Amino acid sequence: MIRFLTIGVLIAAVGVIAFLQHKTPSPPLPNLDDAHRDLSESLAIFPGAEGFGTDTIAGRGGRVFVVETLADTGSGSLREALNAKGPRTIVFSVGGVIEAATNFVIADPFVTIAGQCAPAPGITLSGAGLSIRTHDVLVQHLAIRIGDGPGHKPEDRDAIQVIGSEDGETSVFNIVIDHVSMSWAIDEGFSTWYRGVRDVTVSHCLIAEQLDNSLHPKGRHSKAVLIGDHSRRISLIRNVFAHSDDRNPTIKGDTSSLVVNNLVYNPGRWPVGYFDPEGSGPLASTLWDNQFIYGPSSQNEHAVVIVENNIAAGSQLHHSGNLGPHNDLLDIRSNVSPLVTSAPVTVKPLKRLDATVLENELLSNVGSRPNDRDANDRRIIQTITERRGTIIDSVAEVGFAKPTSSSTRLTLPPEPNSDDDGDGYSNLEAWLHSAAAQLESPPE
Repeated sequence: MIRFLTIGVLIAAVGVIAFLQHKTPSPPLPNLDDAHRDLSESLAIFPGAEGFGTDTIAGRGGRVFVVETLADTGSGSLREALNAKGPRTIVFSVGGVIEAATNFVIADPFVTIAGQCAPAPGITLSGAGLSIRTHDVLVQHLAIRIGDGPGHKPEDRDAIQVIGSEDGETSVFNIVIDHVSMSWAIDEGFSTWYRGVRDVTVSHCLIAEQLDNSLHPKGRHSKAVLIGDHSRRISLIRNVFAHSDDRNPTIKGDTSSLVVNNLVYNPGRWPVGYFDPEGSGPLASTLWDNQFIYGPSSQNEHAVVIVENNIAAGSQLHHSGNLGPHNDLLDIRSNVSPLVTSAPVTVKPLKRLDATVLENELLSNVGSRPNDRDANDRRIIQTITERRGTIIDSVAEVGFAKPTSSSTRLTLPPEPNSDDDGDGYSNLEAWLHSAAAQLESPPE
């Protein structure tokens, strides 16, 4: 069963305040001009967090759920914890693979999923991924390996999707995805879609081997990341993309995005693409200090950034410090150039690395468990360092090295929602930060 860790009256009041807060209507969506944020004075959701939405409180001050089974449903399961109401932090006393029949939907806000506390080999989701349809969510240290076996409907098999609504009535914001491995998706590794999505960051993730000629009804569909129409203030920071044919990332109309310090290895036909076939409206994007390395599946004649001729007038694209295999990084097919000299989308604080150091800096610190990788992530990282590997159609081509199951007895802080050192983070958060540091830091 799921255990609830009781807290004092004062802490309960904090939880009630947070619960009431999630019922407060969000402000209307900003114009594209409102694409700059300075979060320097805000408490980041974890130390060192950078990007849009990192001032979220996520599950802070709420109940603590302990996932005690790898079953897809039922008592003590991850799905039961995600379906609960109110602010909550989800921790794990088990490690291994959760084989899911349908997506895990997060519909009620103020949630932290803390995979860093799971015993080795950590938590892997298979068959289906996460569908985030609310606000103030932190997801850390999970592996999501969708696959082509039994599971969710193929055309909707993303590792993580952040979904608003067609009418914009659903507000989906303050979403942080950090240190997650996303592989073998049939739709996209990560995507945002519909109106109402804003302030989202994906950082330190390993996004690799999305399946190509697989089960998708549209045919070839190896696609890494899609920033869909109407998404605002989306940041991709220090991620590694590998062995995906397309959408590395693709950025659509009426969006604002910041793409900084990402390493893209072995893209196929399309590395980075900007296009707007639906005519959604102008886009604004800052592309800073990314490195693109072509591999065995890459089409070398293509530029690394393609701007299609259907982007709207008034679009703004700023690029600086990017490193690729060709001197000419951009292929602008639009009649009117969107290039601007000043970055149209920015966030503070932000530490920019030079693109020349990304391979050395990122390969040791991306994915769900950088310091304790499973065989799947180790293999993917090795293909990058050895400049090999291909875009795949089926998991069988590389094999799913399925982690063995494990369990542990968690020893959580006795007063998880107190803040003994007064730094703004709860005792539970401090404990989770320590667990994360052990996974993220290379051995001495």
